[in-house]
Amino acid sequence: MGWTISKAVQENAAFPRAVSNNFAHPSAFVSVTRFFAGFAGYVYASKKMSYIEAYVADQDAEKAKMLREAEIDPMTLRGHAYHGPNMYDPQFTEYEMTIRDRYPDYYLNPQDEFVYQVTRGREKERQIKETLHTEAVEFLKQWQAAESS
Repeated sequence: MGWTISKAVQENAAFPRAVSNNFAHPSAFVSVTRFFAGFAGYVYASKKMSYIEAYVADQDAEKAKMLREAEIDPMTLRGHAYHGPNMYDPQFTEYEMTIRDRYPDYYLNPQDEFVYQVTRGREKERQIKETLHTEAVEFLKQWQAAESS
């Protein structure tokens, strides 16, 4: 049993095959345009890389300054994780805040610190306002009692 080659395959096999790296083109315009596009791309990429490297160095310096201001040693785990992304877990945050309630100097990461200041701070303000209000009401009652007698 022999192989039979279809007519379409025979016609396509007759085309001349030339492997090109796309720089050898019969049109001079296309060749020169590709050269300038490649050169412009190289210049753009080199400028962009130098900009990105300078930006990263600037951000690293800024983060190191923030660690110094917060008095955190960058060689500790807290220093390494200080600027890292955090997942918000309400149960863990609540647990950390209960520890912070017992120990006022306990460290919370910045996101949990924000939650603590917003929730516990408002709660403390409300409690302080309530105690001031009850003290004022008691004082007014005592003052009215003293005036009426």
